[in-house]
Amino acid sequence: MLQTETVKSLIDKTVSCNGWFLFGVHSAQSSNKTAEFDSAMTEIVKYAKSKGCEFRTINEELRNRMPIYNNYEKY
Repeated sequence: MLQTETVKSLIDKTVSCNGWFLFGVHSAQSSNKTAEFDSAMTEIVKYAKSKGCEFRTINEELRNRMPIYNNYEKY
């Protein structure tokens, strides 16, 4: 089961160093289709938003960062 306090701690560490994190779940798994899981995910998302985190899809963020990675290879 999702350990909300562990995830919140990781969010705090990431925010403290101005980093970013990738948060993914296997929502198609039957073990994740429970009211308890939904409640935990809601709690985590609200917590992250309260810390100023933004949510984007992987494709959105790669489009934003890809020019940086492409230029990095030049130097």
